[in-house]
Amino acid sequence: SEKMKTAFINSMCHEIRTPLNAINGFSELMLTEEDPAARHLYQEEIRKSTASLTSLLENMLELSKLISTEELLPLAETDVCLICAERLELQKALNANPSVEYSFESIEGGGSCVVPTNAVYLTRVIDNLLQNAAKFTATGSITVCCEKDDRERRFHILVADTGIGIAPDKQEWVFDRFTKVDSFKPGSGIGLYLCRLIVTRLGGAIRVCPDYRAGCCIEITLPY
Repeated sequence: SEKMKTAFINSMCHEIRTPLNAINGFSELMLTEEDPAARHLYQEEIRKSTASLTSLLENMLELSKLISTEELLPLAETDVCLICAERLELQKALNANPSVEYSFESIEGGGSCVVPTNAVYLTRVIDNLLQNAAKFTATGSITVCCEKDDRERRFHILVADTGIGIAPDKQEWVFDRFTKVDSFKPGSGIGLYLCRLIVTRLGGAIRVCPDYRAGCCIEITLPY
């Protein structure tokens, strides 16, 4: 536990320092750079670093809030497909990788996507999963799929990619705190842990699909 805590603190210091250094460095370059193309490039790097830092701090604050209580989150009727489609389009715009195709697959037959859940927290989960998919997928595709099982009264959300995937022996381990599939990639190691914490509080479940071989596919199951 102490080793994990130390590793987490060291990782957090690095994850915070890296975007801060980028923001400071490119801000100084902006003061002297006259070329419009170069200034635009610096602005984009500052935006990316600011977004990365903001996401990291928001995850830490949310994690602190959630572990302080075990109560279920408040639910309301929510169009889950709309949330998934909007967050996918946002991630596509933020990632801006022409080598990755983004696609959304809604309920077959155009059924209702409205189920009781917490829109704010579900959005955070979808964002975390999409950010992970973009981080580990250099080429190929990222797909979000919504499925509804009226017989079992379960709503399924799948976020699939063609990235590096997760080894079978680590498909449960990745949901632990402070774990990272690739230690060289940026990240605090709490994203999937936070996702499971939120989904569990929503009365659902989250897992890595064991039979998916093209990369990584994570499934969220919500009751309704």
